[in-house]
Amino acid sequence: MSKLKKTQQEKRTSETKQRRGKQETIEQEIPKNPREYSYFGDEIIEIPAHLFLMLYRANDAAIAQGTKGYFPTAVEWVSAATGMKVDKPSAEDISSGKVVQSMSVEGTFNRDNFVESFEPWLYPDIIKAKELMLSIHSENVRKGVASKLEDIQKRHREMQQNIDGKPSDSIRNLEVESHEVSSK
Repeated sequence: MSKLKKTQQEKRTSETKQRRGKQETIEQEIPKNPREYSYFGDEIIEIPAHLFLMLYRANDAAIAQGTKGYFPTAVEWVSAATGMKVDKPSAEDISSGKVVQSMSVEGTFNRDNFVESFEPWLYPDIIKAKELMLSIHSENVRKGVASKLEDIQKRHREMQQNIDGKPSDSIRNLEVESHEVSSK
């Protein structure tokens, strides 16, 4: 091979390497598409507590959207003449109209009479997510990662007072949220 041809071939090889190098650099710079990735299921994923709480609240909101609560109407028999409650009226009094059915306020709005129903789309993912979040939270409480609500509220009050000398609405909101979480 002539010296000229050899020099031209080396130049082409060098240019090809440079193009490949640039292409590899460009490919490395192109962000990966998250939709093309997932997990096998045994990876450990860590998230900051504020993101965990955000997901927790979003899950609660989804459950609230899909939950309906109501009090079924409880009835009782009352005297048509006096309006007084009648226990075990006779068939004759019922058919004659001496007693009539009426809504029982005490029976209807009794705590034990409250019924919750859930939309089918809540199952299984939303409910399972709630169970997992509660499990993660319980484990973090056991390990000492989670802090007592009163300690968090105290720190927020101190921080806020250091900023402007008085408690803020965010502290009052934290107190309301902690009451809501603990009452569930």
